Amino acid sequence: MARPRGHTHARGSIARLLDTTSLDQRVVAERRVESVRTPPRYRKRQVVLDDAANATLEQLTEALRRATGTRLTTSHAVRALLTAVSPTLQAVAMMQAPPQAMFLPNNAPRFEHERVAFERALCDMLVAAMLRSR
Repeated sequence: MARPRGHTHARGSIARLLDTTSLDQRVVAERRVESVRTPPRYRKRQVVLDDAANATLEQLTEALRRATGTRLTTSHAVRALLTAVSPTLQAVAMMQAPPQAMFLPNNAPRFEHERVAFERALCDMLVAAMLRSR
């Protein structure tokens, strides 16, 4: 069907892209969508821990359970730990890494000494960043 001659509304795809009124409507619609809270998406992650790290994680979880009187999970404890570290991430990124943290060691058992030194250097960086951000 032909459009009447006096019709000023362009209907082509290029015209729709260049039409500022529709852009304004899309921006308002996107803002409405952003204001609606969506539930967090959970992602299942798998990490490899040695016996000492596993024991520490279990102790952390148990300490939080005793302190709160709840049956919280290890996931709750890890998310809380990450939330605690989160404010220091920018400081960590700006730090000068020590020499022990400049080389990523192999995870094979024969490289355990290098891996422990590497992880200790990372730990020292995190602690220093947390102390600076206080």
